[in-house]
Amino acid sequence: MSENRMKAALTGVILILMPFLNSRSAAIEPIRLTEPLLTESSGLAFSNRRVKTVWTHNDSGGRPELFAFDSVGKRLARQPFAAIKQATDWEDIASFVDGDCPRLLIADCGDNDGNRASIQIYLLDEPDPSLQTSEVNLQTLRVTYPDGPRDCEAVAVDIRRRLIVLITKSVLPMSGVYTIPLPAREDQAKPQTIEVTATRIRTLPIPMVTAADFDPATGDLWVINYFQAFRFNRMDAALTHQLTALPIAMDLPKLRQIEAMAVDRDGAVWVTSEGNPALMQMIETPKP
Repeated sequence: MSENRMKAALTGVILILMPFLNSRSAAIEPIRLTEPLLTESSGLAFSNRRVKTVWTHNDSGGRPELFAFDSVGKRLARQPFAAIKQATDWEDIASFVDGDCPRLLIADCGDNDGNRASIQIYLLDEPDPSLQTSEVNLQTLRVTYPDGPRDCEAVAVDIRRRLIVLITKSVLPMSGVYTIPLPAREDQAKPQTIEVTATRIRTLPIPMVTAADFDPATGDLWVINYFQAFRFNRMDAALTHQLTALPIAMDLPKLRQIEAMAVDRDGAVWVTSEGNPALMQMIETPKP
């Protein structure tokens, strides 16, 4: 085939594929989360009260507050928590539905220096992400580890098994997996604090874990570090068996320091980068 005919043929192929290529690239184009105060997006969760809306928060040193954004990155609400005097090191957030009530979990669990005697996990009814709510009732879990302080950046809610799952962060491929029972929703207005010791159930051969989330539709557990995402397919057996199976691994988008991840209602996996503006992007995932 002559060079001119080859160029013409390739041009034709490109023109035929152009709609597909454009839609594909548009699907994975990063979204800018427009908020000057969001400088280190460290947790991500999809709202169960408003479709295509996410919650996120800053890393250590930030204020005890959440930010809600719509599907194009516009900030909808800034939600402070007057009852929380200090956000020591907020590292993750999770959303789930308990019965018919949308709930959030906020994990103040970071411990870079390994000197925290306990960490705090806050449970609350999800506020309206389009409004700022003045009063929010919190359940506080004061969590200790059975084997001493641990740095943790990944917390997820396994609603089917009613477990809160914590995965520690380690430079070595030895991330500890701990669980605590998910307490029943507290209807009383009086703040509630529960003391609990986590149970270590497994060690994952994955270094530097930064986030985790359960697919609300399938029950698959997703875990990420700075470079890859790992999918542990749902099993009807115990969580330990789900974590024993070989996960499916895939590369993350080329964003700056990814430390937050969430799975939406359609099973798409999204991550955010630190820095301002924070970028949110969908991971290209293989079909199950």
